[in-house]
Amino acid sequence: MGLKYIFKLMGLNESLMLWDQMAKALALPVEKFSIQYFDNFNVKEFLSFLEQDKKKQESILRLVLVKHLGHCYLEEVSVKDFKAKILTHADFIN
Repeated sequence: MGLKYIFKLMGLNESLMLWDQMAKALALPVEKFSIQYFDNFNVKEFLSFLEQDKKKQESILRLVLVKHLGHCYLEEVSVKDFKAKILTHADFIN
């Protein structure tokens, strides 16, 4: 999952704003970062991959997030809560 969606799901609005600024500054094709860009995206299949994520320990998912270029940090969230956020977020509802 791209950083854009993790920031959205976690309510990290400042990080989302910084991501948008960075993407525009680097002239990245931001439309290709949208889930809608991928015709075959399946949310249920995606959720099953969370259980297999190498950063998952027990029922906690450790997300490596970028604050700004050169500065990363860990955010821990329960897999159950993260899945619930995905299932209720407008971008993931078909």
